[in-house]
Amino acid sequence: MSEHFELSDLALFHRILYGHTPIKLPPCLHMYTHSDNHSHNTRSQSTKDSIHVVCTEECRIDVFEYSFFYRTHLVWNNSPLKLRVIIDSENFVTNTKIHLWETYRPSIIEGIT
Repeated sequence: MSEHFELSDLALFHRILYGHTPIKLPPCLHMYTHSDNHSHNTRSQSTKDSIHVVCTEECRIDVFEYSFFYRTHLVWNNSPLKLRVIIDSENFVTNTKIHLWETYRPSIIEGIT
C-alpha cells in the first residue's frame, strides 16, 4: 500500500518540478546547483546531480519532517537518475511503476510464502 502512495507522491512531485502544474516548490527547497557546494561536505557532493533537490536549513525543522514536500524530496533524490530525467509525466509514471514493482516484488512474494 505504501508503494501506491510513493508513486502518487512522486508523480505529483515530478509534475511540480517540470512545471506541469501551477504548484511550485516551497522556498526551502530548490534544484541543486554547483553554487550549493559551499554548504555541503565533499562526500555528499559526489551523489548530487542537476536533478537533485536540496533543502535549506529552515526546512529541516521538525514541523516539516512529515510534510509532502520534505518527505517526497527525499524519495525523489533516492530514485534512479534514469527516472528523474524523464520530462513527460505519463512516461515518468509508467517507468516509476516498473521500477517500484521490481524493487518491492521480492518482499511482496516473500511475505506471501
